[in-house]
Amino acid sequence: MERIKDYIWVEDPERSWVLAKLEKPPADNSPNEVLSVKILDTGKSASAVLGSVVPATISFGSKEREEDYLKKLTEPLCHDNMIQMEELNEPFLLHNIHNRFKKHVIYTYIEEILVSVNPYKYFTELYAEESMAKYHDSQRLHDCPPHIYGVANSCYLGIVNTKKSHSILINGESGTGKTENTKFAIRYLTYLSHKQGNSKHSLEEQILNSNPLLEAFGNACTVTNYNSSRFGKFIKISFDENGTITGCNIFPYLLEKSRVVNPAPKERTYHIMYMLTKGASEEERKEFSIMEPSKYKVLKKGQMNIVGVDDAKQFAEIKKAMKIVGINAEEQKVIFKILSAILHLQNLEFAVQHDKAHIDEESKEFISLISNLLNVKKTEMEKCLTVRGFQSGSKNKTSYDVAFNLEEAIDARDALSKALYQRLFQWLVNTINASNATFDNNGSGKELFIGILDIFGFEIFENNSLEQFFINYANEKLHQHFTAHAIKMELEEYSREGILDEKVISMNDIRDNQGCLDLIENKPYGILPALDEECVLPKGSDENLTSKFIEQHKSNDFFAKKKGGDKTQFIIRHFAGEVTYNSTGFLLKNKDTVHFSLEQTMRNSKEKLISELFPLSVAKKGTNANKSFVSVASQFKTQLVSLLDMINITEPHYVKCIAPNTEKSADKFDSKYALHQMNVLDSLRPLRFEKSVLHSDCHSISSWTDITFSLEITKEIQMMLPRNFLHQRLR
Repeated sequence: MERIKDYIWVEDPERSWVLAKLEKPPADNSPNEVLSVKILDTGKSASAVLGSVVPATISFGSKEREEDYLKKLTEPLCHDNMIQMEELNEPFLLHNIHNRFKKHVIYTYIEEILVSVNPYKYFTELYAEESMAKYHDSQRLHDCPPHIYGVANSCYLGIVNTKKSHSILINGESGTGKTENTKFAIRYLTYLSHKQGNSKHSLEEQILNSNPLLEAFGNACTVTNYNSSRFGKFIKISFDENGTITGCNIFPYLLEKSRVVNPAPKERTYHIMYMLTKGASEEERKEFSIMEPSKYKVLKKGQMNIVGVDDAKQFAEIKKAMKIVGINAEEQKVIFKILSAILHLQNLEFAVQHDKAHIDEESKEFISLISNLLNVKKTEMEKCLTVRGFQSGSKNKTSYDVAFNLEEAIDARDALSKALYQRLFQWLVNTINASNATFDNNGSGKELFIGILDIFGFEIFENNSLEQFFINYANEKLHQHFTAHAIKMELEEYSREGILDEKVISMNDIRDNQGCLDLIENKPYGILPALDEECVLPKGSDENLTSKFIEQHKSNDFFAKKKGGDKTQFIIRHFAGEVTYNSTGFLLKNKDTVHFSLEQTMRNSKEKLISELFPLSVAKKGTNANKSFVSVASQFKTQLVSLLDMINITEPHYVKCIAPNTEKSADKFDSKYALHQMNVLDSLRPLRFEKSVLHSDCHSISSWTDITFSLEITKEIQMMLPRNFLHQRLR
């Protein structure tokens, strides 16, 4: 077999990589040498720097002509598993995924990692029961074409054959198809369990109906996704040793509460609000005091309708799902009353007199409606929204009230709305978990489960607040897990087998993101402990917090001060890129407090479910508030530790979801955007090295083919190596 050296991949600002032909060979092989090339598909001449190009070298028979080679090189690649590709470099990988997308093939393996491209359309045959049967009959991951069913089947076989728990870790940006892949994985696992013949059909039905409920209350329309999950979740499906589902438990993370009161323009608050206001019957509209959707301010803030979505029809389906998971008719009524009360709360307006806020006269009717819906006294409801109650003295306690100003009254209204929704959401999850409770069918005591993680991808916005910080912190933790399992463990295996040439790469060359995690977590000056400390200081502020960050971490490679920024801005260098955070609101969001008067009013509700949403906390019973203060940050950190503990006892499987474009178009593939996502998601992880490649020693650029270091190390490993590593190895 031979190779032709004249064809190369050159970087393109629009398409990432394009195929070109050298117009003349390199003169001195210097990495900075400028090459003259001709772009093949346009015929235009261009220039490229030698050190930035990738040879498009594939083998061909000695009797083949160059025309045959070129045809072979440019023909649409469509490999199911990119390990099968002759060249394991970034341009060929991207070219393969792009061509598969054009053929409506959305799944591709990179070894055992599944890459899923959102098609923005539904392929009925791809997910039909006939397709499930095909994967059910397979015994190995690569027996059938790439599919989420294949990954789920591999997990299931692991449960049955090796008696070991497995997990499917699905991540990607909003709008990449994480939620859909999660649903299909669950559907397939319930299908397999039912095929066993001993399954509890009612339990499987409950699990399947949990998803639409969680979507209704936890998903919303965003600019990038019509059905975006605004919370992360780990779905733990338990099995007995025969492969029969015995239960299901859902662990939610970071519900986006701000969306309840302030959805962004062109977006929506949670789906359930539109389902309720559009789908309620006349009798329900009267019972729950429901107005037309256009009369609610919070609904008018964003996009009222979604093309192709029938909110009214979905409301009927949601009520059926509630019944299936065990939410009775009376509980459903209370749920709808709470939702209606939240909508009316956001219609409340305040007037000001002598810097004291009071309910505006035109809003008096809403106070009556809210009080009736929540089953509390109208006077108490009005008072808790305009006045904060205090107690003084330790023995002879004296109670007194302090009136809110306008800003405080609005904050109280919004805080109550968010607290009602968040606690209702958690109640819903708890109820679903109770109905799907695990049953020990075999009495062995050994827990077997398949966990499915559907979690938010890395976020970099124009304005990044505490929510983005938490999301990116979670991705840092998951990235570390991925590095340990998908890269380090593989290299260790090669080292043990004696097939890793440490002249090319050694374990010491791999860097992880522990430094960034230390910046975030380490006591006493890490971002999280410093944030919690500032929250309990009498004069703590967002500006003081940022100043402390800058002072303590000015020499940290993972931290930077925002040059020319305001006093609340700082930069963290995450594995996926630099993010500028604005700490304005950090303390308020981290405390996440609902003042005592609001909570007490809710506890006084004659509706048991509402009262139970606001249990009396330890701090309110007299314990020192600072000692009992549990911040959102510390709660989330504890949740992450628990999540990783569960994942670490499983055999992990990775599903990397990407969107082909930002316009939600089914016919467009933006190569630059796709490649960015793949790099952020680590989708281009190191593929298994051939022994001959691992033993190759590339000391210098003595031949044209040697310039492609991807023959030894894929792009992802290069990204994880110290800067200048590649140049040092090639000198």
